[in-house]
Amino acid sequence: MTVFFPRQAWTSVPRPVDDLVPLVSGEVGGVAVHWPGETGTFGDTPTLAQSCARLENERRFHTGTPPAGRGWNDLAYSAACDQAGRVFDCRGIDWRCAANGNPGVNRAYAAFTFLVGTRDTVTPAAVEAFRTWRHRVWLPRWPHATAVVGHRDLFATSCPGDGLHRLVHSGALALLPTENEDDMPITDADLNRIVDGLIASAKFRGFIRSAVWSAAWPLTSAPGGPTEQADMRLYRASHPEHAAEVIALKVAEVLAERKP
Repeated sequence: MTVFFPRQAWTSVPRPVDDLVPLVSGEVGGVAVHWPGETGTFGDTPTLAQSCARLENERRFHTGTPPAGRGWNDLAYSAACDQAGRVFDCRGIDWRCAANGNPGVNRAYAAFTFLVGTRDTVTPAAVEAFRTWRHRVWLPRWPHATAVVGHRDLFATSCPGDGLHRLVHSGALALLPTENEDDMPITDADLNRIVDGLIASAKFRGFIRSAVWSAAWPLTSAPGGPTEQADMRLYRASHPEHAAEVIALKVAEVLAERKP
């Protein structure tokens, strides 16, 4: 089953919409397929936390100061999927990507990355995830942008690897999804409900207080005292990657409960 996750599930950094360029109807023609190009294997069954961490690490690299980073405004990809069939909203489908090689091809194609290593074989779950995303998310927004191409078809690069490139040119990625239409994406309202419930839980508050006080951060009262909410804000501000991971894991728990 393909499961959709909004941007907030993998990063605490909001989409920088004021710094992004909108795609334009009539210019955009389809989706370019990518991979991270990391040597080795990610495996067929990554955890949600692992996939979220990979995306966040990639975002930090893409937005980092050159020469160590790319110096871009955001993660370059429009969306992503992992080998377990999860789909992640990234830069988003309304904005020009930064992954295809130059402004011309970025204007004409979105960028969808498969979170696979160079020695991984793309799983059926990942293929289905792309098909489902394209059918439910991409085409309703851009109905005339039907092309599916490999990154190397647009720019001189080895991306997205031979296996994914064969899938692109076989037409397999452009097929309709086969899964049940009742498997609907998780919405922002769903995520807000999950996060609100998570923050309200005694277990989570206890985890936050314990982490804050074990690090000896200066606070004005004992653990469990009146600064409890301040403790939580301090921890989230100081370690947003931890908060994002906890939230993502809670999202996974809720989605697992939905399965028949």
